[in-house]
Amino acid sequence: MIAATALACACDAEPVAAPSDERASLAAVEPRPTDEPSPRPTAPARPSPAQAGVGPLASGTRAPAIATVDDDAPSCAICAFDGGPKLVVLGALADPGLDEPLRDLDAIASFYADDGLGAFIVLGEQDGELVRAPVDPSAHRVDAEQLHARLRLALPVRVPARDPAGFDSYRVAQSPTVLLLDRSGTVLWSGIAMPRWRELDAAIRQALDQ
Repeated sequence: MIAATALACACDAEPVAAPSDERASLAAVEPRPTDEPSPRPTAPARPSPAQAGVGPLASGTRAPAIATVDDDAPSCAICAFDGGPKLVVLGALADPGLDEPLRDLDAIASFYADDGLGAFIVLGEQDGELVRAPVDPSAHRVDAEQLHARLRLALPVRVPARDPAGFDSYRVAQSPTVLLLDRSGTVLWSGIAMPRWRELDAAIRQALDQ
């Protein structure tokens, strides 16, 4: 009650502006006429990747098969999603921030490998806002092999074949984009950039129990 009374007194004690002061204040903020042309309307902001429909597939979506290039020929060794759950890691090979999440994901996948979790990494090249299959798959594969050796990954690192219905259809905008697929190839969980590993761990356990 004392605090409320003090607050009320402080409000009552505020000086009231004189009419002349009010007119001066209004004149200061009132726009003056000018002969200069009105500014052109600002163009709408470019949509973010999420607004443009870019990013991981939604949960419940059937994941498209990804053909990869091995020995200069398309290979479907990892195209089919039959068998156990799959952890699919997609990204841009030249992304400088990819090393740490790849090591983390490699450790997670290796931990659950004996329980039936399959996993692979597919790295394309940045092309504007999206990551696409490389123009020169042979040179890209050499770089992918060097990254695999440098990071000492257990997971295979593949190069996607140029197929609009394959890797490019995922519309990857950030690295890594991580998808957990169930036994039928349907998306159970997805994460972008630095996904929350605890959520992924729980999702993997659930997928293995199905």
